Order: sequence, then C-alpha cells, then structure tokens
Amino acid sequence: MCISHRCGGRRSMRACHVVYGYFPFDPRVRREVEALVRRGHEIHVIAAQDHGEASEESAPGVRVHRVPWPVVRGGRTRYVVQYLIFFLVASLQLLRLHRAHRFDVIHIHSLPDFQVLGALPERAMGARIVLDLHEALPETVAARFGRGLLVGVARALETTSCMVAHQVLVVNDAIRTLLIGRGVEASKVIVVMNSPNLQSPLANRGKQLEQYPPFKDGRPIVYVGGLNKERDLELLVRATARLRDSHQARLAVYGYGDAAYKERLRQVAREEQLGNAFFLGPALKQEDVLAYVGLSEVGPITYERNELTELAIPNKVFEYAAARKPLVIADLKCLRALFGDAALYYRPGQSQDLANQIAKLFDDPDLGRDLVEKASGILQTCRWEIMERRLVAAYEGGET
Repeated sequence: MCISHRCGGRRSMRACHVVYGYFPFDPRVRREVEALVRRGHEIHVIAAQDHGEASEESAPGVRVHRVPWPVVRGGRTRYVVQYLIFFLVASLQLLRLHRAHRFDVIHIHSLPDFQVLGALPERAMGARIVLDLHEALPETVAARFGRGLLVGVARALETTSCMVAHQVLVVNDAIRTLLIGRGVEASKVIVVMNSPNLQSPLANRGKQLEQYPPFKDGRPIVYVGGLNKERDLELLVRATARLRDSHQARLAVYGYGDAAYKERLRQVAREEQLGNAFFLGPALKQEDVLAYVGLSEVGPITYERNELTELAIPNKVFEYAAARKPLVIADLKCLRALFGDAALYYRPGQSQDLANQIAKLFDDPDLGRDLVEKASGILQTCRWEIMERRLVAAYEGGET
C-alpha cells in the first residue's frame, strides 16, 4: 500500500477514526474503514478497549490504538463521566498521533457528538474533519433521560459539532432533514446508511454453527445484535411463548449487552415457561452474523417507541433483508417510511400483535416470499456499494 503518493491515479491519504466503541466490533466503523483501505488510504483508529483486546493492533492498512476504558451503559452520571474521560484521553492520543503521522482527515464517530471538539487542534493544522452521526444526540438524550435541560445542552452540542465539521455523515434521510431544519448547511450532510456489504458472502451458512441450539423440532427465530432495553427483546420472548405450542416457535438470541439485561431476558423466558424453546448465546464475531441470521425463519425488528427509535433504521433490518427473511417490524416512522409494503408491522409494546404478525408468515409462505422480494428491491437501492461511494466522496472531494 502506498502512503502519501497517488495510488491508481488517486492521492492516498492518512485518516484517523475516533469511536467511543469497540473496533472492529462496530459494523458501521468496520465497513467504512475497510472501504477506505480498499481505496489505498492509510487508516488509524482510536477506540475503546474491551476485555482481552490489545492496546495496539495492526492489520494491512489499519492501525488500532485502544483507550483502556470500557463502554458501559448506565445512568446520566455514568454516561457523562465515561464520555468526558474518553474525550480527554482520545483527544490527547489523537494529537500525539497527528504529530507523528499528519492526518489528512479526522473522522469522528458519535455518540458523543462533542468528541469532534477534540479534533480542533488538528483542524487548525489543516486536517479535514468528518463527523459521523450514528444517532441524533438530542433525541437520544430525550429517550434515555426525558426532556429537560440536558436535551437543550445536547442540541447546542450537536449544532456546535456540525459547525466544526467540514462534512457530516448521517445514517438516514430523516436525521439529515432534522439537521437541516436545525440550521446545518444542506451541502454538508451526506446520508451513508447502515446497509451490509453484500460482497461479503452470506456464506458461511453451510459451516457448522457450534453455538446454535438443537431446535430440530421447531421453527427458529434468531436475533443477533445488541441486547438492551430500547430493542425490547422481552417482547420477542413473550411473542415466541405465544407461538410455541401453535407454531413450534423457538427463539435464539445472540449478542452483547450488560449482565442485568441478559438476566432480565432469562427471567421473562422463565415467566413464560419457554424452557428449552429459548436460548441465550454469546456475542458473535461480525463475520458470523449473517450465517446465524440466515437460520431464522423471519426477520423481527423489535423496538420500544421513543424519540430515538422513531428515527432508527438499524443495521439488523438490512441483514435480515440480505438473508432473504420476511420482515416483521415495529411500526415506527423511519422504518415504515423506508420499507412501506415490504414488511409486516406490529404495534410497539404489543406482544400479541407481534405474535400475530409472525404467525401470518409461518402460515402463509407466499406472503413471506412476496415480502422478501419487495424488501430485496429496497435493499438494492440502499446497498453498500452506493453508500461507499458517498463515503469516498466525503474524503476525496467527489472522486468515485
């Protein structure tokens, strides 16, 4: 890989991604980094350090620098303290690395948005700043802590952060519209959705999946991803219980999350007397996710209804669509706007409604096939190749 030269007619650049999360675990950050490495750019990543991870790690085209500070969910005080500590340590690390490598681009992933302020010294030295908004901060604060002073602070931080950035990446059109309505210059905001890279084969479906439970006598529903209250997986457990006897439904859940929420899922499964029709497995390697998703008969996307989830289009919905699973989705604004008649919808918080929609798919294979074809068409309009070109344009000034 050539550095600070032109590769294939393009100028190779150095960039540093800063993410308050784990790398390469975060699929959005990983896809973006891999895309930029394929373009011949040298990428550094500053990320949080999970248990068992090395503080420094190198792969072709990528060097990872980890801050020894784990990501833990909690109350507002915990969030503020964690964000501030990571902000200070990562900002110092970024300055040290910039002095050594002179980055062309600093790519900041939120949350928190204000991490971009740590790149002000590099901006003053000529680096281009890209702010990547995985979520809308004011809506996230409102959903988790209620409306009040903190929401006003979050909106001021969002506005300031967008002003500092040369380019702002967002995950969907709804957040882009929201930012423009708040005064962010439209030309700054580029939509790069969380769609999977379909060039990565769905693949390893055929390999032996050691952690998959022996649901030989049932119809598996498989979820792989984050385990937290907003995703309302308790509802999926209760819906499965309503389908256990009538449709032999079985639920397998794999993912990362705090121990308390995992125990809550086990507790709900016990309350519903699911027994061996419920399996809670570990977090999976990113390269194995689509293989496990491919074992599910349906693609359930469960969410609580709040200001954050109304704006959400999770990576998971694209993974189910890519695996050709008929979608059953929480009836929320952004999800319905994107998928329209390509999915069935249930009322958030209503486990019987979710069970009824899943039962329709179990009972009517033709309906499932029709939804799969429609969702596949939508996926093609959002496929990663399109999003990658938009990402590259933010780096290379429109050159694709």
